[in-house]
Amino acid sequence: MNIHHNNGAREVIQYILLHAHCNTRDAWYIGVGEDEAVQLFYCFVESEGNPEEDPLIVWLAGGPGCATLRSFFFQIGPMQIQYDNYMDNVPALQLHPNSWTKVANVIYLDAPTQPDISYTKTPEAIRSSDTSSAAQTAEFLRKESSKILKNPMYVAGISYSGIVVPIITEELYKGNDEGLEPILNIKGYMAGNPLTDKSLDINSRFEYAYRLALISKDLYESTRKACNGDYANADSNNLQCMSNIYEVNKRVKGIYTQQILEPDCDPATNLLTIIIPIVRGNRRALQANPINDSICQVTIMSMQSLGPMTKRLRKPLIYVREQVTTAPEFKPKECFVMVKRWFAHKPI
Repeated sequence: MNIHHNNGAREVIQYILLHAHCNTRDAWYIGVGEDEAVQLFYCFVESEGNPEEDPLIVWLAGGPGCATLRSFFFQIGPMQIQYDNYMDNVPALQLHPNSWTKVANVIYLDAPTQPDISYTKTPEAIRSSDTSSAAQTAEFLRKESSKILKNPMYVAGISYSGIVVPIITEELYKGNDEGLEPILNIKGYMAGNPLTDKSLDINSRFEYAYRLALISKDLYESTRKACNGDYANADSNNLQCMSNIYEVNKRVKGIYTQQILEPDCDPATNLLTIIIPIVRGNRRALQANPINDSICQVTIMSMQSLGPMTKRLRKPLIYVREQVTTAPEFKPKECFVMVKRWFAHKPI
């Protein structure tokens, strides 16, 4: 249970983060919710550029329940693990050349409380939902905001965070509108490989499999007709639909659905979809998404050694093409340049 985590383990993690030869300013806990029964772990890393002026990214991992340390060491954080350099059976660390902390302050937040580092003081506090988790994160940010009150703030995350990131962002806007103190300089959100709507996302897998020639045209058209285009909520009494879905699953069995060019070695799944952003006034939304949809292929821009980049004309959404699983992990350089230019209000 989350109530009885090992304090020594948390202290070891804090020590690693604070002594990782990066600008880690703080790494500990802030209590939120009733009687502060929910203890959210966070790591605050200052920008390597101009921390007084650079934007703040509040980063949440996916899951729900993935620890944010994965993002710290494998995706957008300032440190990387050196797999070819071990000391006493422990891999060494090195600076990440494409860390987002080069252009922004970043708070890596373990929320909700399912990750191993955040915890709860009572059994009742363990129960969580997307909306309650979003409210807790908004409360956390208002308590933590003394360090970054004036900086432009963006809530960001990957995978399942695509559900909660927009909710958190809207909570912060609403809090500002209602006069909650302190007023936060929230500017928008960023979502990578986001889950948004389960039915929409699962249905999109079928279209995606067809467009990548993983299933035949005949099977695609037959299944679409039999299931009326809805595979996520297919009627179990519709035998033709069930039979076709079985055939589809049989043909993609053994394929690593997050990256069809890689071996099938990761049981995690990734739901690919397009989202509608929150856009009001000067608020902005950025999304990195591997879906190869025609709406993302309006304009292709070639930037030296960065590969194809795509900009959707209907702003403010910007897309990076050919990203898989989590874009920051598999295309770190491209994503770093995208974020850097986006923060600078330069063309992608």
